[in-house]
Amino acid sequence: VHISEDAYTRNQELKAYKKEPVYILDDFGLLNNNTILVHCGYTSKKELELIKRRNSVIAICPISNLFLNTQLADLNYIEELGINVFYDKASFGFKDEISFFII
Repeated sequence: VHISEDAYTRNQELKAYKKEPVYILDDFGLLNNNTILVHCGYTSKKELELIKRRNSVIAICPISNLFLNTQLADLNYIEELGINVFYDKASFGFKDEISFFII
């Protein structure tokens, strides 16, 4: 699930639902040990703590964040909490001249 990828979308979700996006997923029973949350660049510490309690995984896409000019998730706090993190190398595909066969 792509979540809190950019500030604009996050603010729209807060305005529409009156709660943080991770809590919306949790309300629908979608936050569990089978959930992979992609980006999380604008998640709050409370949301990260809930992600940890539900044993969800976060996928970080640094090249995508750079390309979209958005912030990375709070990696220090994620590590402190012990949340499992996946670093997405597929985001290297944004540049036409980069190939997995070359890397």
